[in-house]
This record gives sequence, structure tokens and C-alpha cells, in this order.
Amino acid sequence: FIPADKLTPSLSSSRRFVRVRAGEYARVDGIVIDENDVTDATALVESEIAAHGFASLGNVDLTRTLANNPFLSETAIRDAFFIRVLADDYSKKGQIVTREGEAASANEVMRELCRSLDVATLEDLDEIEKAVTGQARNAILPIAFDAMIRIDRDTFVSNGQVNFDVAAVDEALAFFVGTGITPIKAITSFNSFPYVGRPWTLYLLESYLARYSDSYTISGGPARSDNVGAIYPKDKKFGNYGDVLAQVLADSTLDLNGNAAADYLIRVGFVLRKTALVKTAMERARTLRDIRGR
Repeated sequence: FIPADKLTPSLSSSRRFVRVRAGEYARVDGIVIDENDVTDATALVESEIAAHGFASLGNVDLTRTLANNPFLSETAIRDAFFIRVLADDYSKKGQIVTREGEAASANEVMRELCRSLDVATLEDLDEIEKAVTGQARNAILPIAFDAMIRIDRDTFVSNGQVNFDVAAVDEALAFFVGTGITPIKAITSFNSFPYVGRPWTLYLLESYLARYSDSYTISGGPARSDNVGAIYPKDKKFGNYGDVLAQVLADSTLDLNGNAAADYLIRVGFVLRKTALVKTAMERARTLRDIRGR
């Protein structure tokens, strides 16, 4: 017999087998591949690589091959398809296919895909991440946030669909922020903000602060389904978000030895939950107070 702890690594590293599910593998040469899929997939991969430097195996239409192998997982079939049809000329990392000897990071691929979109929902982004990396783990959110403009909880649009009057928006922000550090949820009205082509939301404001404002910036986000973070003037310099929170706490009258400080940061929207970051910020805030003699 062969011990399972030796068999599984051997099967996983072999190009003669693909993993179907936990504890189950299929022979690559036993998978029935449709010749029409071979023709279409080869043309698509080559054209995508010529245009973008990479192709996503998840975007290759293998409908006929999938139908030929109903008892196998889609992932297993795609992996086998790559080995049988593409591996001689291309490399694969995750779901990213490049020419042999070349490489493209998953983040670069997701950024390029986001830039090509006019609109995307969170569900769309999850599908892109899954196609590129094999699974959706929310890694695409900060990438989309950097490449597109988020207009509400669920929707991102291309940059050209929003027209920010930077001077006017910064002037409106000054009323709420001034020279201090303000949680984004403290912006409770947009009556003084100019129309920018889309209705104002805190999500839209996050995008504006992250990429467009001349006077202010935001740290602490973005989050998938809530607004979080601190707004402050760009001339304030902090090493990281923990330093921002420490400054907020040091300047407050909160007791830094109990739960009051952490509860405050959560309640007003500087953070979503108590984490090690909050604990570190509280320790740093106590040090700042000691230095000031408070």
C-alpha cells in the first residue's frame, strides 16, 4: 500500500492527474475534451495575451467540454484542459495564463480588468476575482477602489462618469473637518456639496477623498459593506492608521484603560470592530498623553 500522506502530494504535483475534490483525483488523459473548445479557447487565449499580456482561464468558454464530463468539477476540467491543450506554449499561475516564461500578477490582472469596465457590482467583482485567482476573497475591493469610483455600497463606475469640482467639494468638506480628524460618518449632509453627475453618498465621498481631493485624505478603509475611516487634512502626516487613531484618542478625554476608547472608535465609525490595531492605538495614545504630561 501507499500511505495517504505520500500519495496526496504526489497526485497534487503530477500533471497526469487533477484534483476533483478533497481526496479525489482524475486522470488528465481520461477527460473528454471537445475539439471545438480547443479551437475557440486557443484563439481566445492568444488574442487576450496579445492585447493585455495575459488571459484568464476562467473566462475560456468550455461549455461543451464541461457537458462531456458531468461528474467532474469545473475546476478539475479547466486544469486538465490547460495541461492537455495549452501547457506546451503557456504558463499558468492560479487562473492567469501567460506565454511561457512570462508572468503577470493577479493584482495587475484584476486592476486591468477593472479599468476596462463601465460599471461593476460587488458580485461582478467577486466573479472577476474568482476567474483570476480561482476564488473570491475580497482582495479585489481595494483594487477596484483604486481603479474605479464607488458610488454606493454595491456599485463602482468608470472614472469618467463622475465630474468632481475639487475646489467646491473641498470647501464643503472644510465645514465638517476643519483642521482636525473626523470620522467619515460625521458627514451627515451633502446639501452644501456640488452636484458631480451622481448623487452624493458616503461611498462616493470615500472615493473622492482617496483619489481626488487637494486638501483632505482618508485612511482606514475601504470596507466591503460599510463606511469606515478618518478624514483629515493632507498636511497632517501619519505613519499608519494606528497613528491616526492614537492621535484621536490622545486628544480626547476618554479613559484609555477600559473599553470606553474602543467603544467610541467603533460607535463613530473610525473602525468597524475591536482589533489588535485598536489595542495598539490605545497604547500609543497613552504614550502621547504621558509625553504631554496629561
